[in-house]
Amino acid sequence: MSFAAHIIPQLGQSIEDDEEWYVKAMHQALNNYMCDIETALSMPQFLITGTTTVPGTPPVPVPIASPTAKIMNVHTRLVYDEVKAAMWCGDGSLTFPNLFKLFASKLMMNFMTVYDNTVVAATSPFSFDAMTAFNTTAELFMTQIRTIGASRSNDT
Repeated sequence: MSFAAHIIPQLGQSIEDDEEWYVKAMHQALNNYMCDIETALSMPQFLITGTTTVPGTPPVPVPIASPTAKIMNVHTRLVYDEVKAAMWCGDGSLTFPNLFKLFASKLMMNFMTVYDNTVVAATSPFSFDAMTAFNTTAELFMTQIRTIGASRSNDT
C-alpha cells in the first residue's frame, strides 16, 4: 500500500496531450490510494471481548475474545476541483502541504465508525487525528525537497 505505486505510472505524460494531466494524475492517484487504505482497514483488527447469549432453553452464554471488529468507511473521495485548488493555490511551496491537509481531512471523514457484525451487532464511534501526522509529514517532505533543490543549485 503505497501512494508512489499509484502516482509513478502516471508521471511523464506530455503537456501537449493535456495541460492539466498532472492534476488529473494526482486526483486519480489519491483516490486509488484511499481505496487501498479502505481495503486494509476493512480487515478485522479490533478485539471484541465479553459474553453473548445464544437463544435457547436455557439460553447459553458464550464468551467472546477475538479480533472481529473493523473500521467502516463511507467511501469518501477527493473531488477533482479540490485537488486542483490545492495544487493551484498561487504559492507552489504550499502545493504539497495543501494536498497532505486535503487528504488527511478526507481520510478522517471516511473512517468514523468501528463495527462488528460477525458475532455481535455493534457499532462504536471512531476518531483519529490524521491532520497532525500529515502536517508533520508534509513539513518533513518540504524540508527534504528544499534540501535537494539547494544541493542541485549548488552543483551548477
